[in-house]
Amino acid sequence: MSEQDAREFTLTGMTIHIRLHSDDSNGALSIIEEALPPGTGSPLHTIRESSTLYILAGTVMVTRGDSKIEAKAGDLVYIPHGVPRNITNTSTGDARVLVIIVPGGYEQFLQALHQAGRQVWSDPHRLEMISARYGVAVCQPE
Repeated sequence: MSEQDAREFTLTGMTIHIRLHSDDSNGALSIIEEALPPGTGSPLHTIRESSTLYILAGTVMVTRGDSKIEAKAGDLVYIPHGVPRNITNTSTGDARVLVIIVPGGYEQFLQALHQAGRQVWSDPHRLEMISARYGVAVCQPE
């Protein structure tokens, strides 16, 4: 499998496992499993797809627009497209989250970030170029 087709990799400390790629569903959806060690998570971002998070293990704090939601194993959190979001593991152990994305395609953004390497996070121009290609806006910390 080529680097571009990688289905399991690490980003921002999380292990990303693409369970269903949009190519396998004719673009209908993607399913991603995220494993988050304590204190890790994603930066605040918006995407053009809607997502449903099913918490498999641990406790996470989910930002959905202006609200923060504490979600534990067994909880579901829906986030409409275009709403700023992020997730952080607030547990003392690992958290696991299944993310269902409709329509599919967001996983291609994650694969592009992985392919770009860790240095992409310190290159705002390159991060913006990749993000724009996939309809993502990563909010830079102030």
